[in-house]
Order: sequence, then structure tokens, then C-alpha cells
Amino acid sequence: MRRNSLSTNVWYQQEGARLVPKPSDYPVGSVESRAAARAVVHATTQRVQLLSSCDSEALNLETSYCERMLWPKGLLVELIFLDGRSSDLSEDELEAFISRFPIRDDR
Repeated sequence: MRRNSLSTNVWYQQEGARLVPKPSDYPVGSVESRAAARAVVHATTQRVQLLSSCDSEALNLETSYCERMLWPKGLLVELIFLDGRSSDLSEDELEAFISRFPIRDDR
């Protein structure tokens, strides 16, 4: 069986100019289809972050924490509590820190 034989482009528009892969363009259950499904969820999820830090102290990630909650209609709320200066972290380091914490589904 040929899959999407008329489709030559595996990308589609989602929310304005964002391009997101289409899971149906890949075999069901494949690594590619799962990655595409995650990309669709990521593109359609709104994200709200509240960052609390103490700029007078050096950063201590051992005592810092984050709470992540998925609210109705795909709203991801992240409450980030840094014990120390947020300027001690790059954007990539902050994202890596946040991603260590699980997302609770409060819907």
C-alpha cells in the first residue's frame, strides 16, 4: 500500500507561519511519526513561564525547582524557582533545567 502517494511535501502550516511535520506522512509507530506528533503538540501548546530568582545570590540549582502543569486547552504553565541569579544561566541551560521536571496534567 502506498502511503500518501499524492503528497510530496511532509510539512504543513500550523498557527501562522510555523511549519510542523505531519505524522501521517510517516509509517505508523515509527520514530519519525512520533517525533512529528510531538512537534504538532509543541506547536499548538501555549506556554506561560513565571520565573522567580534572587539576584543577590550565586545560583544553586540543587535547591532550585520547577513545577510544570498542563492546563485546559493545551496551556503549559511553568513555575520556575531559582535559588540565586537567573543571569548565571544561558537560555539553553535554563531550558535543560526546566525539562528535567515532569509535566503534571491538571486538566
